[in-house]
Amino acid sequence: MKITVLDGKTTNPGDLDWQELSSLGQLTVYGSSAPDTVAERSRDSEALIINKIRITDALLEELPNLSYIGMLATGYDMVDTSACSRRGITVANVPGYSRDSVAQCTFALLLELKNHTAEFAHLTRRRQWVLAQENAYRLAPISELSGKVMGILGYGDIGAAVGKIAAAFNMEVLAFARRELRDLPSYARQVEFDELLSCSDVLSIHCPLTEDTKEMINAAAISKMKNSAVIINTARGGIIDDCAVYEALCEKRLAGAGLDVLTVEPAENNILMGAPNCIITPHVAWAAKESRRRLISEVAANLRAFQSGERRNVVTE
Repeated sequence: MKITVLDGKTTNPGDLDWQELSSLGQLTVYGSSAPDTVAERSRDSEALIINKIRITDALLEELPNLSYIGMLATGYDMVDTSACSRRGITVANVPGYSRDSVAQCTFALLLELKNHTAEFAHLTRRRQWVLAQENAYRLAPISELSGKVMGILGYGDIGAAVGKIAAAFNMEVLAFARRELRDLPSYARQVEFDELLSCSDVLSIHCPLTEDTKEMINAAAISKMKNSAVIINTARGGIIDDCAVYEALCEKRLAGAGLDVLTVEPAENNILMGAPNCIITPHVAWAAKESRRRLISEVAANLRAFQSGERRNVVTE
């Protein structure tokens, strides 16, 4: 089988290897692929491994040998899965690989908003501690998580991991999901969306971006939240309405936001770049080395299953 990785650098910038994939066929790896190179590089491939390459029906028309697309990601919105199904092309993703990495980043963002560690370190280097003396803590207010309410929008593997950590901080955990959540741990309670909004001191987003969730956190939703609440988004940027969050932060109708994702990435002119009490990181929540190693291993396991006639993490009909 001829296997082509079209944009592997994000997953493996050189600190890992592709051995598990190379054992499954003739492997070619490109760090990145400009749109005008994708068709030529994929022409004879039987399996494509991609992250952010857009796969359209028109492109598939040029790839007669293609039978499999493996996502180096959980999301697969870059792929026209309906066109793949019509052509008998299997698409598989990797759910859950970044659970611990994303949960850890969620709290890194939250703790920075609550403890201001980087800000204090910067001020200390600038001698502000010396100048402030005993009132150093007033340089930025610190607040505890204990006793606060963690609201989790999307209670899958990652949301559940965030809930477990929140409980360790002695937070009350509220979970929203459109399906009934069975076997919830004793520290978590499923609630309706409006209750999630009104009760949460921290709203942490862990749902996929779909037509139903697009701009789910909009002006109407924010109006139901506490002025002291903060939003953490490590899922997809399009789940929040950027302008609504910006206005709420400026008007102090939200206390802060920690965002690892934005609507358009990489960000250059996003309005939230100028918002007060808003921390933005460059979509790195998933990218712990352990997480990326796990991702490559799971991509290989998906392809190995396909070669054996088995369905593993398949998202097409």
